Amino acid sequence: MSRFFIIAVAAALLLSGAGARQAAAQDPSLAEDDLGYFQKQFADGHLIAQAQLQTGPNSLTRYRYDRFPGVQRLVLDDGSVYMNRGDSWVQSGDWSAGGGPQPDTKNGNKLDEYAAIVMLPFQEPIHNDPKQGKTVWKLADHQEKDGYETFTYEETREHPHKGGVYPQFTFVKRTGDQDGYLALQWFTGQIRSGNQLVPVRVRYDLKKEKTPGAQPEELVFLAKQMLNGKPLKVDADAGGAANCRIAGILSGRNFDLTVMTPERTFRQIEVGANCWLSADGGKTWKKQAPAVFDKRYYLLVYTPLHYDPHEMIPPFETVNEFPQDGASVRWVRLLAPETVHYDGDRSAYWLTMKDNSVTGIRHFDGPMLFDTDYVILHADYSAPGGNSAVLPPPGNPAAVPQTGPEMLLMAALGKMADGSVWKVDAEADAGKKARITGLISGQDFDLTETPLEGGTAIREIAIKRKAWGSFDGGATWRKEKPDDRLPFNIVNAAMVPGRMEVGFETLDKEEQEGGALVHIRVKDTSIVSAKPPAENVTPGSAAATPATDSDTDRMNYWLLLDKAGNAVSVRRYSGPIYMGGDIVHCDESFTKADGEKIMPPKGK
Repeated sequence: MSRFFIIAVAAALLLSGAGARQAAAQDPSLAEDDLGYFQKQFADGHLIAQAQLQTGPNSLTRYRYDRFPGVQRLVLDDGSVYMNRGDSWVQSGDWSAGGGPQPDTKNGNKLDEYAAIVMLPFQEPIHNDPKQGKTVWKLADHQEKDGYETFTYEETREHPHKGGVYPQFTFVKRTGDQDGYLALQWFTGQIRSGNQLVPVRVRYDLKKEKTPGAQPEELVFLAKQMLNGKPLKVDADAGGAANCRIAGILSGRNFDLTVMTPERTFRQIEVGANCWLSADGGKTWKKQAPAVFDKRYYLLVYTPLHYDPHEMIPPFETVNEFPQDGASVRWVRLLAPETVHYDGDRSAYWLTMKDNSVTGIRHFDGPMLFDTDYVILHADYSAPGGNSAVLPPPGNPAAVPQTGPEMLLMAALGKMADGSVWKVDAEADAGKKARITGLISGQDFDLTETPLEGGTAIREIAIKRKAWGSFDGGATWRKEKPDDRLPFNIVNAAMVPGRMEVGFETLDKEEQEGGALVHIRVKDTSIVSAKPPAENVTPGSAAATPATDSDTDRMNYWLLLDKAGNAVSVRRYSGPIYMGGDIVHCDESFTKADGEKIMPPKGK
């Protein structure tokens, strides 16, 4: 799936006719039913709990708890792992071990307490103060999020103590879930430890698997551990505030990276405490002090690999697995209730596997922090081969990235943003087909959207902060919101200037009078775009192997070049555009509209 993200300002995609759902909170008294339902669910499945105890003013105790039928496991924040297959804990991380070491009598009571804390929400409350009366459930918070809702209920009393702290339970309600059958997501409360009250917060996740085994997040941890400090080639792109392509060699804290943005290209090398910068392709180098050396781009591509022996990675899920080069690639993704919109809306790894053991990281997609902004990173990692060392200037030639026609594309997009007026003729398909024709210039437009399967044509004009719409062929007009510009977003998506595009390949070149027309396409991203297999398909089987991307699944551009081979403009775009959580397949042509202007409706 290509990495082309355009977020629509509309709440629903006009072409698909999607509508918003109105939410209604469930009766708070059904919280007890929710707890009972959730307990029945994990009794025959896999419960994951991540607990945090506020053990001091500035100290936290964290641990993870896994429960399968017949076995419990605890992972403490020092990395130690304990298993319990009966009524005692042993220090072991082997899911398949039937017996194992002797019971841990030193830590046994503490481990029992940790497990008991996780199970607190499912125990009958003990009322030591009858004056407070019966248990009362109250709605404390209700939020509508991306594809689901959360309801937080407080388990209080009829006559609660003033200033008293009572436990709270947060449940998740997805589309189609019935009240009383919701999944528990969070529990917060206090436990007594000696004379102190210790705040507790526990996150719950549930998987359907019944057989204990290595979890996807454990494989991510092992892959990071395995690659720690080893040299890797990286080729990545990031949007948003970063807006760059980063390529080169990483070797722990040392790196040789070339950073390409629409404005400039530079190369950075760090070896030990020595740092160098080149702004002319490696011809000259300037040594820089480590304190002022810009490491933001390095951190973008290094952070997904960073190994911390104390890291407690949250739960992941396996999305797909497919053969590659005599082994396989396993796609694992952060387990979260939000709707999946696109590759990168949550952390995901493509892990290389051999004989069901992880051997490395092939790819990462996910949100990353760049300064104070979140950006989406797509990063390919591979073994460099040959001399893979990070060397002082002039650096390792193996670190120099290969560039392609994406540079021509950026030049063409930049020239089209010079204030000229462009004539557009596009066909868009998002379940329903429409033709969009008219003029665009920067953020101004005069566009007509005509449904191809019957319906009323709509014409919209927007000039700066004014906008008008007509539903009768231009006979009458009414004022519209200037931000309601979905047809414009669709046709303008292929013309956005100043965005660092991913790698492209040249497919064809047609000589024309005065220049040439070059067809380029985004490089094959089948590893990243492998669709999840159909339900009940065995990962790694032929049915789970990703299909070859078609032209409708990948970005295609036709670039107009002059006689000297310089980019003039984009002549045509064909491929997907992502609008929120929807995909619009588009085929758009652009020609320069010399002498034409975008004008308000007559009399406006």
